[in-house]
Amino acid sequence: MNASDFKQLFMQKTKTTEEQQKSAESDLDTYKAIYEDYSSTKNDLEDVGEAYSKLLQKIPGVHSVRWRCKDPIGLIDKIIRKKTDDEEETRQKYADISKDNYKTLITDLVGVRALYFFKEDIDNIHSSLMRKLELKEEKPIYYHRKDDLTEIEKTGRSDQGFLIKEHSKGYRSIHYIAQGGIDRSNPAVIEIQVRSLFDEAWGEIDHKINYPAFDKKKEPANRPAATNIKQTCWQC
Repeated sequence: MNASDFKQLFMQKTKTTEEQQKSAESDLDTYKAIYEDYSSTKNDLEDVGEAYSKLLQKIPGVHSVRWRCKDPIGLIDKIIRKKTDDEEETRQKYADISKDNYKTLITDLVGVRALYFFKEDIDNIHSSLMRKLELKEEKPIYYHRKDDLTEIEKTGRSDQGFLIKEHSKGYRSIHYIAQGGIDRSNPAVIEIQVRSLFDEAWGEIDHKINYPAFDKKKEPANRPAATNIKQTCWQC
């Protein structure tokens, strides 16, 4: 694929804003190299996703498992959003992304999500994952809602090895960044998310409305209805 063909493909499929697209023009050669490299290895990553999905499905307390590999253009969109993020720290982190390091910087090329019914299931699922996974990042992140955890609960979760963070979108989720792959010559980073069915419902609604392309100057027409559903989920 030549540069002109890639630019045409990108402009047809991107979900980034016009401003982000303009900022991306100077880096199209880099994005093309990442796109081609990722496209050539995506089949292997799909095997990784399927293998981890089967592993999680066997854990007692897991209701169901979903997995996916990032779409190649979706990967480029994410990189562009990171490089134009409001936070300077994020922009700096991804400023020098390239074909050689994107698999290290982007930790959700393979995403696996395990869902459970009850909060009581978390401890068993967590213990099982900590035995089975080779973590890339030392601590899994325990995302919680605002004012969701008491100080005792926060301390207990910290003692279990979680990094405690409040989720900006208002739902609970545990994220593990693991190392894996089909073989040592083709390593992969996998993001594993564990959350309740109720939080999954709200997460899907929020993702549909606000991600990845959202004009912050405009209020989505269906935001009030989504807020009502969110309040319902918060009671769970």
